[in-house]
Amino acid sequence: MRTQYLRRHNDTRRVFILGACAVVAVLVLGVRFFTPNFFFALMAPLLHSSSSVTASVGDAVSGLTDSSQLAAQNRALEDQVLALRNQNQALTTRTQDLTKLLGGTREGSGSITAGVLARPPESPYDTLVVAAGSKNAVVAGSEVFAQGGIPIGTVEHVGADTSQVSLFSLPGRTTSGWVGENRIALTLTGAGAGAFTATLSKDSSVSVGDLVYLPGPGAIPMGTVARVDTDPSSPTEVIHVQPSVNLFSITWVVIGNTAP
Repeated sequence: MRTQYLRRHNDTRRVFILGACAVVAVLVLGVRFFTPNFFFALMAPLLHSSSSVTASVGDAVSGLTDSSQLAAQNRALEDQVLALRNQNQALTTRTQDLTKLLGGTREGSGSITAGVLARPPESPYDTLVVAAGSKNAVVAGSEVFAQGGIPIGTVEHVGADTSQVSLFSLPGRTTSGWVGENRIALTLTGAGAGAFTATLSKDSSVSVGDLVYLPGPGAIPMGTVARVDTDPSSPTEVIHVQPSVNLFSITWVVIGNTAP
């Protein structure tokens, strides 16, 4: 009896399952036949949400890429600005140097502006090497001026692109000049490193701080009396002249071309 009961129960389950499957199949076929867009409409919200998420992720990635590119462009622009600032500073410094140099020098189409390539102690004692030579119409014997139009020496040797300037302060070299408000004539003797000495009579009344002049377009102040040495047994005194031009930092000179 129990066996028959189980058999009938299993048959009933099978019939029920088959019937349910048949009903579902009929419903699916009916919906598919009569409303073909039903499933698409049912899934549309999910598909739309998925597309929105994908678009948002894409926008976020694109935004990160754009930010990275903008940061790189900003860095490149900052580098360019820094380079231009440095270049402008260099040009400004050069212009200031040239303005100071040319502002007090003598006028004339024969003047040649030249940069200083070597100065003491790089160059031989009390000489300069300048970046102008025969290609620039420099000739030996031309007078050389520093900032403020102060004469500092003459061209000694001329090369194609460079020249060597012998300074008036070269040890043992003598140059005529004047000292004091009364323009007392004296002979300056080079003492090296831009300095000079001169011997005068004690009654010349020269004192520390008096201006010393060199010939140029007129009398040009080139330094001051730094010290006066006297000897009670001597009728003369020795003055020491401190130049106003620092030869160890000079960067530009003007060469007065004496070529015809």
